[in-house]
Amino acid sequence: MTKQRRAAAARAQPSAKLETIARRAGVSVSTVSRVLNARSNVSPETRRLVQPLLEAAGYEIKLVDRRTPQLIDLVVPNFKSAYLAALFRALDEAAARRSVSIVLTNRDAGANWLALISRRQSRGVVLAVIDLDEREADWLEQNALPYVLIDPAHQPQPDTPWITADHRAAALAATEHLVSLGHRRLAFVSSISALAAVEREIGFQEGLAAAGLSAGPVERCDSSAEGAAAALWRLLDRPEPPTGIVASHDDLATRLIGAALGAGLRVPEQLSVVGFDDIPEAARFVPAVTTLASPLGAMAEQLIDYLLEPTPDRLRELQQGVRLPMTLQVRASSGPPNSADRSQKQR
Repeated sequence: MTKQRRAAAARAQPSAKLETIARRAGVSVSTVSRVLNARSNVSPETRRLVQPLLEAAGYEIKLVDRRTPQLIDLVVPNFKSAYLAALFRALDEAAARRSVSIVLTNRDAGANWLALISRRQSRGVVLAVIDLDEREADWLEQNALPYVLIDPAHQPQPDTPWITADHRAAALAATEHLVSLGHRRLAFVSSISALAAVEREIGFQEGLAAAGLSAGPVERCDSSAEGAAAALWRLLDRPEPPTGIVASHDDLATRLIGAALGAGLRVPEQLSVVGFDDIPEAARFVPAVTTLASPLGAMAEQLIDYLLEPTPDRLRELQQGVRLPMTLQVRASSGPPNSADRSQKQR
């Protein structure tokens, strides 16, 4: 290297690390990085505070391109879930009120979703019902791109920001609802292994224990109508079949009800069923499904606000895991057990 080039390199070398500038400004290192890289998800006040410190330290700051589309990526495992469709609508409505668009990305479609996000210059990423591996998390951190997991598939790694519904408390409420109607023999049926279903099963058993009842049977099945029917018949074949079922989600609840009706059982007179999420089909189904509604609107508002203005305080809160309450929606699929019919089965 020539003397001139070495001198130029020395002049171009910043005199302070980003960590030092972050301490001086009282913000996070990722916020300083966002200012340096002209990310738009920084408030004008924060930019006015950090930018002079970067310039004084010798950093060259990129110009903010106001023509860049305001986008947030929603990364999902598939496009088949009614719950994910409802989540997309909630996020889209919350984003539209802030003049931001939601882009839907299928993580399992084979494409490199990180490359897609990089080309789109997204302002942030929402990852729904999936896990984030170390490589992906490192890429997002290195690119100063804020992200949040919503309803993660498994317990997130430490320091990962995430938000979810309080599934355990919701299942406790579902069980208490059926117990209050007079049910004493209850079962739990699940077709998924995600964290939400695990916590719902725990809450179900806690509800039985709180009512002084024995632990209820648990059946697992796939998500098909045939799988739901097989799980239902395994329960009905028990010496003391349940009079009420808590299903791990609404799709499964509708299939269990369909199987019961197809077998000649009356719902809710001979079998009550409660689901979770309050997808649109739950209200349209006959009989309409009693369910615990997910707080999608509230979660969407919090997610969008954080991604557009990722403050250190809010990040720390999300890294602890934020849980929002679900709401019981009582409909026609739950009612008092008919003591004269509860043990009848028809094939």
